[in-house]
Amino acid sequence: MSFNEASILKKRAMDFLDEAGHLIDVKKYDLAVFNMEQYCELILKYKMLIRLGYYSGTSSLKELLNKLSELESNLNNFLNDEKNILYLGRLPDADISTRCVAVEFDEAETENIYNFVMGAFNKYVNKL
Repeated sequence: MSFNEASILKKRAMDFLDEAGHLIDVKKYDLAVFNMEQYCELILKYKMLIRLGYYSGTSSLKELLNKLSELESNLNNFLNDEKNILYLGRLPDADISTRCVAVEFDEAETENIYNFVMGAFNKYVNKL
């Protein structure tokens, strides 16, 4: 593991999260959710790199969390919550919708996803 690589992953993750907040402010909801998804992916890869010395090439949030749950049983509670699973399934939709499909996120859903990321997601990820 390279300390520099870990530092870059964490910085990029935080930049995506900061940008998500800005995009919400300017009502670009699809891009905001996309940035939140990127934040989640990179922060999980950062945690894997710190804990395991490597990170998975997958971009699946569920797969990354499942791998990390092998190290931290705390995550099992998070992964067994239906509401969390719903949001974890919805976040990757932003990747597809921003590039390929004419599906939009509205303000309310974007705010709900942002609250999930800032609350439940970060609560468990920060414990790793």
